[in-house]
Amino acid sequence: MGPAGAGVESVEPGSGSDARRDAAAPVPREPVGLAGVTGGTVRWVDASRAHGAIATERTAPWDIWFHFSCIDGQRPALVPGDRVEVRFLRLDLDSFRYVAHLVKVIEPAA
Repeated sequence: MGPAGAGVESVEPGSGSDARRDAAAPVPREPVGLAGVTGGTVRWVDASRAHGAIATERTAPWDIWFHFSCIDGQRPALVPGDRVEVRFLRLDLDSFRYVAHLVKVIEPAA
């Protein structure tokens, strides 16, 4: 995955390139529990499980995991390509190293 917004794709987690990228990625510099805010692009969404991932330059090569309950505003879900502001925590959740606690849409996908 390149910079946030580049190469946005709708893929399921753990698929080929994601699994290889995550396995080769070093441990994040930030300590577990660190909070942050950044902009990013929704990379994939699994509506049946009400979660997805956001690609950002700040957390690359890792995506930020989000649950639909974290979405601020009138939209019940996000779609791949949405530009968002995301408040996150540095955590270790399955294969994710960052977890969203608030996601706001900045610019809906075209």
